[in-house]
Amino acid sequence: MAGAIPNSLSYKEINLSSHTSLVRYIKKSLLLVTARHDLPTVCHDDRLLLRGLKHNVGLDRQWWRTMPKTGEIIRYWNPRRKISLPADTNPVPPGFRPISPRQALLAEDIFAYARDAYVDVRITDLWFDLRSRYTKCLDVLEMAGDRGILEYHDAGRQTLKGFSPAATKKRRREAFRRRLRSVWCVAEYEHDLLILDPLVAQSLLAELAPYDTSGHPEWSTIYLKGFVSTGRGNRPIVVKVYDTHGKHGAPAVKIEVTLRSGYLKYHKIRTADRFAQQPDIQLLIEKTLRREWRAIFSKASHTTELLAAQVRASDMDALLDHLAARQTTLTEITKRQGRPRTGTGIEW
Repeated sequence: MAGAIPNSLSYKEINLSSHTSLVRYIKKSLLLVTARHDLPTVCHDDRLLLRGLKHNVGLDRQWWRTMPKTGEIIRYWNPRRKISLPADTNPVPPGFRPISPRQALLAEDIFAYARDAYVDVRITDLWFDLRSRYTKCLDVLEMAGDRGILEYHDAGRQTLKGFSPAATKKRRREAFRRRLRSVWCVAEYEHDLLILDPLVAQSLLAELAPYDTSGHPEWSTIYLKGFVSTGRGNRPIVVKVYDTHGKHGAPAVKIEVTLRSGYLKYHKIRTADRFAQQPDIQLLIEKTLRREWRAIFSKASHTTELLAAQVRASDMDALLDHLAARQTTLTEITKRQGRPRTGTGIEW
């Protein structure tokens, strides 16, 4: 993603230019659209942001060695006077020092990020891991333990750091599971509706362009709801549409509905164990998704007609039924094609 584009689920200091698995999948999907009739015009994927407080998550004493500073200045801090100044302060008064966040790449498209009092874990490789998101979160925390970022104790107060020979694999995993349930929460959940048909995709972009709320057409991203110029607002829902060709190198359009902490807290779905497989999560938030999709397609009458004709929907409600159907999710498509649910990636 372009660094200048504020994104509610990504940080501009993180380089996300490597999306090879996503590109391969989309390109292959586009070929299948023309060659087979069992793949819908649309499919769904998702992303997730896990968050915990630094003093609760059990940071290793040397965690900062694994998570170097990004170099971005987020503010200036005076430790003696206990006051801070904005990052754009110029000139900076004596006694103030720059504050930068820290980050670490845990795996391809999985990032740990420390800022202020929080530690965030951004999981964006869910295209090729179709298991329960709860299980995925647990795996990622164990990964952070392997990297020396997290350190936990089992019930007997024995240190469980990395693959300690004094702790069995089962006890170690249970230690991470207890922490996941007690001190971590899902801070953002992004549901993506991917329109694979090029004609429908480009028509949607053209019709929605006048409704962009960002005021920055050069970003090639149409913000329809929840845009905040600083990229760090606390809007409960953010809705945007963009061409994946410009961001990921494959011709399709993605409709992102990001549910942020305010929404998740209000609906009491902040704990990781509420997030099962992607189709189950979609059912959990279906009412919200249908409302946002209806608002989008109501602004794009021509695109709605094109898409409805392709999926054989008689009206808006029938179209939304198709979009929300379990069988159009990436998980179900993968099952029908006999692809594995886990692994290092969907290789084409």
